[in-house]
Amino acid sequence: MINKIGIDGRYLNKPFTGIGKYTSFIVYYLAKNFPNTNFVVAMPDYPNENISSKFKDLKNVYLIKLNENALLEKISKGLSKSYYERKTLKKFFEEQACDSVLIPYPSLYRDNDRKVVMTVHDTIPWTNQEYNRGLKSKLYHQSTLKNLKHVDHILTVSETSKKDLVRNFKIKESKITVTSNAFENVNYRQLGLHERLQILKKYEVDISRPFIFYIGGFDPRKNVSRLIKLHQRHLRKKGYNLVLGGCKVLGNKFYDSIEDANKAKDVFVTGFIEEDDMLAFFMEAKAYITLTKAEGFNMPLLESITNQCLTFVSDLDVHREVAKDYAIFLDLKSSNKKLSEEILKVLKSKNLYADWKSKLKRFKSPYNGNYTAEKTFDILK
Repeated sequence: MINKIGIDGRYLNKPFTGIGKYTSFIVYYLAKNFPNTNFVVAMPDYPNENISSKFKDLKNVYLIKLNENALLEKISKGLSKSYYERKTLKKFFEEQACDSVLIPYPSLYRDNDRKVVMTVHDTIPWTNQEYNRGLKSKLYHQSTLKNLKHVDHILTVSETSKKDLVRNFKIKESKITVTSNAFENVNYRQLGLHERLQILKKYEVDISRPFIFYIGGFDPRKNVSRLIKLHQRHLRKKGYNLVLGGCKVLGNKFYDSIEDANKAKDVFVTGFIEEDDMLAFFMEAKAYITLTKAEGFNMPLLESITNQCLTFVSDLDVHREVAKDYAIFLDLKSSNKKLSEEILKVLKSKNLYADWKSKLKRFKSPYNGNYTAEKTFDILK
């Protein structure tokens, strides 16, 4: 019997990140499905109001603020994070007498005294040079990759990511389990027109014209700058606004696509969209578009299809794995003019658009938070 599981909740307060959303979902479903096990979640800051509210009725979840090293934090946030992962967390989970530990992202955590399971969402930090711009960043990512050899088991969120890990880093298949993203058990539901418009108004979205919707990150691989150019030169001229949901995580030039958006015409940047408000955007959007160059899963894609929003996505292996034939795939090698023609062909045809909307009604998500929690718990035992 497993009495107590320790979980690194570093990103729990950041649901606008994929890791933050995954952490929130997996903690919730683990606690809900296994009430006789306690889940100790260490966080470097106090849980925000939304997180506190989400877990308040789960008596077996303990959200505990664990301070980072104050001196190292003044010297370097990177050094402070590394020390926190290597030393602070290990000591804490030891004091809490945890039987096993779940780390929801690749980190430096290592522990020979208890079982360690680490979630690797994708191989992007190691294969995409945009994430290794500085020496500290490069060294950190190299160290996290080496550390995978020392964890007991690796969880990943898609078959595509598993294949990438095996192919690129020679990790044994038997050491990796695909659990999928711990996706919220969402069933399609209606939301009244008045309520939808009130939500859009709250985010200062212009509802006088139809809009294309994107929700997600703004780092370079997300290709938001190209989406903005596609809109400005082609889609805008056909009467469509562009609504960009999400926000930057770091305050640096890594997210300069937000600056592009702020300068563009008929583009609305909403910032972080509350989970309960997301449905209004998917229901009112003419379509959801993402031109991302690399993903491990892509939660917004699944949310878009689940909510019966016409979906255009870059043609990636993982997108075909997740969306099956319920999305329209775009070849990123094509010119923006060619992409716009493919998009407008469907948007401007009443019959084609209606056929796609009808098809989306038949979509049944194969992903389930309860199933993911059970599979994860079996690995942690």
